[in-house]
Amino acid sequence: MQEANPDATRFAPKERTALTCTLGYIMKQIQAKLGNMRKAESFVVYPRPTDVGADYNLLKIQSDHRMCLFDPTTGQGKLSPYCANYANFTKGSSDVMVPKDVIEAAIAAQPKRGDAIGGGVYIA
Repeated sequence: MQEANPDATRFAPKERTALTCTLGYIMKQIQAKLGNMRKAESFVVYPRPTDVGADYNLLKIQSDHRMCLFDPTTGQGKLSPYCANYANFTKGSSDVMVPKDVIEAAIAAQPKRGDAIGGGVYIA
């Protein structure tokens, strides 16, 4: 009688779980249509820098193809142009007025101190 190979189960494909599929989406996202965009996109809201400097009062949101940096008190900001590969400001930017509902959603979704934003990364 042939014995079972103990390595056979070790190399068997593992079953996918909901946890493995959602690990990349821990940072909160908002829907927004800014400036000359044709339709609304999903934007990730970045945490604020910890040091109090010029960028502390600005909020940064980024989608797959665009990035926006804006002041939540005035609503004025800069929107990057559409870029097929990744969002960046290297090809210039346009002035944009961010709507109040997008500002409120971004402030609510912004990671706070102690929040987990990905694979063992926490906001200090």
